[in-house]
Amino acid sequence: MKKIVLLLFIVLAFGCIKPIALDSIITHEPTLIIDALFTDEYKHQVVKLSNTIPLDATIIGKETNAQIKIIDNTNAVYDFTEAEDGVYVSNDLIKAEKGKQYTLEVITSDGTSYSSNQEALYGFNTIDEITIKKEHNSFNEEVLSFYVTSDGNTNENAQYYRYQFEETYKVIAPYWSNEMFDKSKLPQYKIVPNTEFDKICYGSKKSTDIILKESTLLNEKKFEFFIFSIKADNFKIAHRFSTMIKQYVQSPESFAYNQNILQNATSKSVFTQSQPGALTGNMNSDKKVIGYFEVSSVSEKRIFFNYSDFFENNPNENNYPSICILPYAPPMVDNGTDSITLAERLKGDWIFHSYKDPSTPLYKIVRTACGDCKKYGTPIKPNFWID
Repeated sequence: MKKIVLLLFIVLAFGCIKPIALDSIITHEPTLIIDALFTDEYKHQVVKLSNTIPLDATIIGKETNAQIKIIDNTNAVYDFTEAEDGVYVSNDLIKAEKGKQYTLEVITSDGTSYSSNQEALYGFNTIDEITIKKEHNSFNEEVLSFYVTSDGNTNENAQYYRYQFEETYKVIAPYWSNEMFDKSKLPQYKIVPNTEFDKICYGSKKSTDIILKESTLLNEKKFEFFIFSIKADNFKIAHRFSTMIKQYVQSPESFAYNQNILQNATSKSVFTQSQPGALTGNMNSDKKVIGYFEVSSVSEKRIFFNYSDFFENNPNENNYPSICILPYAPPMVDNGTDSITLAERLKGDWIFHSYKDPSTPLYKIVRTACGDCKKYGTPIKPNFWID
């Protein structure tokens, strides 16, 4: 400990030190990482395999050409096939069933075997409602907070929960035009109907945080859990927004494993005694392995809303992830000023917006991202979307 304090003092006192080649003092030992979630959803289940990588590596080490299967206590076998590097998908539509126990078996390309403890569905509960509340965060900023509630009527042995959510939102390009330049005619400026740039798109983003909740300290089986919040001026809710929240009922052991991951991920101490390498899951092998074969019941619920459902005025209506200046008309020819000509602009990231004046050959242009929403989503409306 005295050596660590001394080293820290030297760094603080002198401000910099000579770089050390970490490879010279650390020998990296690859460790298999197993990401396996088996749910009671009837679908193609997925198992992901990767390897730990050295500190200076930039490419994730996918574990390919492995053999994977899940075996239940009736000796039924469910085989998996590699769909892409390190991602293995069950050959059939399958689901975890109440009363059965399951074991995950993995054999890597070098012949090393990994086997999980027997796992089973631990409990069941459903999300009854997603509620949204107008609140203020710690910076006194107005936010919409999302909560899940359960009345407890379906709660069967469920006390430990993990949550994921996916945001889907409508994006409207503020300076979209129904006309465009015919690029094949440049440097002549011919205006034709817009067939390339889109006005309305749908963005989507999945949560990456580990969200854990427990009801062990509650007197009743019903609960209300905070899941996430979004600022009132966020462009995602400027028009119409939807979120789908998934609730996984975990065993105490699986919950503790995820807590350990969360603790390591949020630790702010450089010299923390709890290191990621110390994670202990339920996978067994002669070699080091990180991961947990989780068997979980799932409940999900989706909600939609418009900005106007919560706010009377919408100063946020034209809020957009790109900074969009007003459409402007650059000079057609070099006039000796510092202005950039239209032809030069169109070599870059600019597109037609409108005529400055139909009686003059001047054209207003905008940044592509401000006249085409595809940078922030897809123009294809999701199947679940409700306007």
